[in-house]
Amino acid sequence: EENLLLWKSNNERARRGETVQGEVRLKTADGWGYYHNIIAPVYAEGKIRGIMGVNIDITQRKKAEEALRASEEKLRLVTDSLPALIAYIDVEERFQFNNSAYERWFGASSAEIIGKQVREVLGDATYTSIREYVQKALSGQPAQFEAELEDQHGMRKCVGATFVPHVDEEGWVRGF
Repeated sequence: EENLLLWKSNNERARRGETVQGEVRLKTADGWGYYHNIIAPVYAEGKIRGIMGVNIDITQRKKAEEALRASEEKLRLVTDSLPALIAYIDVEERFQFNNSAYERWFGASSAEIIGKQVREVLGDATYTSIREYVQKALSGQPAQFEAELEDQHGMRKCVGATFVPHVDEEGWVRGF
């Protein structure tokens, strides 16, 4: 019923000259499906003479997105349960993922960490001391080392670290 109201509203908007698009969930012979719906006015001699619509089936994409979300939730559950600092850093040395232990250690949320460069999060002194290991991982070689890291309270603690390079199927390093 909600989709029907939206559909009618979009049809009216198209009759007023607006091209409207969005996602709708529709019942089909095979069950429920998801569609990207586009409705546009049809002009003839400078006037709106009707409307035209198209539905693009995006059911498989929506299912894939849901499977990806579920997989990300499982990854988050596993990594957040570990008492270890876990992060993924791309080739530009920017954080793309971190677990909750990382957030607690640095006193910053994922939203505050993601996208920042390693130097910004760790600080200049710590970054300088581990830079060679970052470069080693970004060259495709694993790196294991011990270093002192400063937590959110300014306490320096010795930690053991392992940087595992992420090498794609074509041999390109994507991060670590």
